[in-house]
Amino acid sequence: MKKKDIKEFDSEYYDDVYKRIKRYRSKPWDHPMTNFWEEVLNTLRVSGSKSIIELGCGTGQLGKILCNAGYNYKGIDFSEEAIKVAKSRVKIKTRFEQADIWNWLKSGKAFGWESVLAIEVLEHINNDIELMCLIPEKKNIFFSVPNYDSKAHIRYFKSPAEVKQRYGDYLDFISQLTWHGKNSKSNKLFFFWARRKTKPRLAHIRNIKCIGNSDIPEDYIHETAVIEENVELGERIRICPMVVLGWLSVGAELDSNGRLVRFPQTGNVVIGNDVTIMQGASIDRSTNIDNPTIIGDRCIIGPNAHIGHNAKIGHDTLILGGAQINGGAQIGPRCVIGACSIIRNKVKIGSDATIGQGAVVTKDVGPGVTVVGNPAKPLIRQCAPPPQREEEIKKETKPQETD
Repeated sequence: MKKKDIKEFDSEYYDDVYKRIKRYRSKPWDHPMTNFWEEVLNTLRVSGSKSIIELGCGTGQLGKILCNAGYNYKGIDFSEEAIKVAKSRVKIKTRFEQADIWNWLKSGKAFGWESVLAIEVLEHINNDIELMCLIPEKKNIFFSVPNYDSKAHIRYFKSPAEVKQRYGDYLDFISQLTWHGKNSKSNKLFFFWARRKTKPRLAHIRNIKCIGNSDIPEDYIHETAVIEENVELGERIRICPMVVLGWLSVGAELDSNGRLVRFPQTGNVVIGNDVTIMQGASIDRSTNIDNPTIIGDRCIIGPNAHIGHNAKIGHDTLILGGAQINGGAQIGPRCVIGACSIIRNKVKIGSDATIGQGAVVTKDVGPGVTVVGNPAKPLIRQCAPPPQREEEIKKETKPQETD
């Protein structure tokens, strides 16, 4: 159940909470939730997990228990006060890190951990499902949510069935338990062990025999391809090994202090029908959902080609191996983009244009124009030979008569 008209509280709010309320500073075994944390520990043991990242670790009371139990553990929280208290509990201070969990997950750091722990976190976040989607596939996720309201709760759940209904599209649930608080029989925590679902694939086909034009079947996605949930796929697509779709681009800029910082990339990728994407190619998500990266119908994208954020590729365009199309570039329909060519960001290429192999395109190219070189310039074709020379050429190429 989601409450209306409530926003997430910032780190300053939680700094104040952790300073004022004594139970957050108590030793783990003196806390009212000690019995619940023991249940969490037992479930972790059953799962066989050895390394755990905790999102929203608070003042590190559960983290202390897991460290004492011998787990490879790290806790993340955006509250400076929480991390300060958490670090005072352990000898290895790097077990806790002050960081925004969104940025931490987007950086890909979660791939190095077996399991993700989120105890009483999701109810505090508006975009809880988006956060869930940032957790890598097949990771164990251990989380709890409450059945009761509180000032900082965005939502709460009346039953475990409501939890499964909300997160069932993203998680395979393995086990669950309901914990009753000591001070209130009505207040409960629903605790779950789940596993992040693998994104659906259209097909997994191995040992393909190449016969004529039927070397790659329709609706084929190789099992090594990485396709994020922000990618909209058309029909009859062919995606070869090691393709990456919808991942983050380099996307960074200098801030007011002259520091290089990444800018948000929360958009998507739209891929048309009958598109073929060869091995090792990558297509970045857009910076926002209103301006997607687009691949038109019947395009072919060659091996190791790269298409940056917010780029637009017109229909029936051929992009050869190693081509680099930077962010915001617009390629018209029926173009040919040569191997290892580079198209600068925001450059526009007209319809039916040809970009030569290795060309570096820094300016717009008109419709039907062929450009080559670095920097790319229109190709100047040789003048036709004079009529006398044309006759000589015909004689030289005429088949010789034999006896």
